[in-house]
Amino acid sequence: MMKEQRNEERHSVKKYGRRRRKVRGRIFLLAFMILVGGVLAGCGLTARLFRGIGATGGSRVLAAESTASKEESSAEEETADAEQEELAAACRALYEEYEDLLVLVNKEHAMPEEYEVTLKMLNNGRVEVAEVLYDDLTTMLTEAAEEGGYTYYLMSGYRDAEYQQSLVDADVLSRMTLYGMTEEEALEETLRYVMPAGYSEHKTGLALDIVAAGNSALDESQASEPGILWLHENSWRYGFILRYPEDKEDITQIDYEPWHFRYVGREAAQFLYEQNLTLEELCELADVFDEND
Repeated sequence: MMKEQRNEERHSVKKYGRRRRKVRGRIFLLAFMILVGGVLAGCGLTARLFRGIGATGGSRVLAAESTASKEESSAEEETADAEQEELAAACRALYEEYEDLLVLVNKEHAMPEEYEVTLKMLNNGRVEVAEVLYDDLTTMLTEAAEEGGYTYYLMSGYRDAEYQQSLVDADVLSRMTLYGMTEEEALEETLRYVMPAGYSEHKTGLALDIVAAGNSALDESQASEPGILWLHENSWRYGFILRYPEDKEDITQIDYEPWHFRYVGREAAQFLYEQNLTLEELCELADVFDEND
């Protein structure tokens, strides 16, 4: 009896042990599954978190770069505006001091009716110029001869309105005769080089057509003459500028004329040369003319 009871107890213990091990196994499996799920979920959350941080950080970096770029661009614009205003102020001051020498006469602006000029005949007895430029012109031609042995022929200086118009009429007739142009076509072509009466700065006495000795052609062949090139590089030192430069045709509305020089005085000539400005640009920056002019 006692033996059977002990066997039954051992059997119950074994049965309980097996059940407990099963329960433990299930608990362990469940815990493992929960743990794995938590880890995986955590990884996903972490990834999303890092992605969020990365996206937010990248956005912030891009925003910062954009802000910096805008600030830099704004600073550059402010600097450019300040420099432009400084240049305009210099042009205004220069024009106010030398208004008579800087008078603008071109296709759009006729010579002022009240403008007066005192003339002086050159030694050749043929060309008259404004008396104010005589000494500087003489010095320039003398030093050109001394420095490089260059000599010149002065084709034209002061022209009155009647003579100026005769040049226009003769050129128009020549183009009609030689090239079969209509009068309108010939006039349009002529005005690329010659201004009509009242619109030529030659009437100021401040403009000169200077060619190299031995080459009297008023064409671009003058640009290859060493003496003319010397004038291009040095005339500003004597108060003269190359009036119609090659790279400013759209501004002057006159084709390149390597032989045409204009007296503006030494200070203005140096300023225009150093700033690479035409007379038109100086007057625009100085706000000389009203919009309705």
